[in-house]
Amino acid sequence: KKSFDPSSERPAYHIYGDLSVAHTNSFDFSLISTTIQQYSNVYPNINIILNQMSMPDLFKALAENTIDIGMVTMTSDYNINKKIIHDDLSKFSFSPLAEDKLLVAVGKQSALAQNKSMSIRSLLKYPLILLQHNCSDDPENNWLTCLLSLYGNPHYVLRTNDFKVYQTAISNNTGIGFLTAASVNNGQLQSL
Repeated sequence: KKSFDPSSERPAYHIYGDLSVAHTNSFDFSLISTTIQQYSNVYPNINIILNQMSMPDLFKALAENTIDIGMVTMTSDYNINKKIIHDDLSKFSFSPLAEDKLLVAVGKQSALAQNKSMSIRSLLKYPLILLQHNCSDDPENNWLTCLLSLYGNPHYVLRTNDFKVYQTAISNNTGIGFLTAASVNNGQLQSL
């Protein structure tokens, strides 16, 4: 399988049309921007339509062919709020754009920012913030809640589907969040 290397491609001016791309609220926008720019350099006459969707809606849109490409952040064993099982995920082709670590994130002014690491059990003593695809979803079905519940009972002081609100709430010390390393590197957050 050959990976896409935009530096070795010549512009394909003879290809026209629309490309519908959807991303989830947790997908790192700098990676979206870079990927779209590289694609546009090779396919300059393709109009890209970019939308943000919840992950269940994104997979539904892919299955119904209403979007062409979905960009998601997920672990290798991700179970989308128990709505999409592994067999359903096998219908899709996945090509990683990047790999990143999931980190605990706190505001730079947080007392926890001095720690280099903490156990999950210790983290559960502090208020948490949950980034959800849909705020109406039961947090008990969220993959992060399922993971954290193995170590104790997570207490969420805020649940949101707005990534900017999520980052701001973490940086303002409303609670602890979980982000990829690329998302933490915005200057206002500290990883543990």
